[in-house]
Amino acid sequence: MGILEELYYGNLAPCEPEGLLKRTDYRPATERATRSRDTLEQMLNEEQKIAFADFITDWDKMSSIVEEEIFKSGFRLGMGIMTEGLEK
Repeated sequence: MGILEELYYGNLAPCEPEGLLKRTDYRPATERATRSRDTLEQMLNEEQKIAFADFITDWDKMSSIVEEEIFKSGFRLGMGIMTEGLEK
């Protein structure tokens, strides 16, 4: 099956890079971030917890926007490289 078919049938998820899970530093970093978040939440009162949850939601949205733009930029770069490679 070609790459377009794989993409069409949902076998590829470019927004979930496979290499990320293979990195040895990824899991420890996420575990530390989770522990830090949990520690911080325990220190906050209810009003602060709501503000912190809003911050996390906004940060996640912002990160998603940035990741999408990076993906599109990388795709365009790859297409530019392929196009230039075909020129002669």
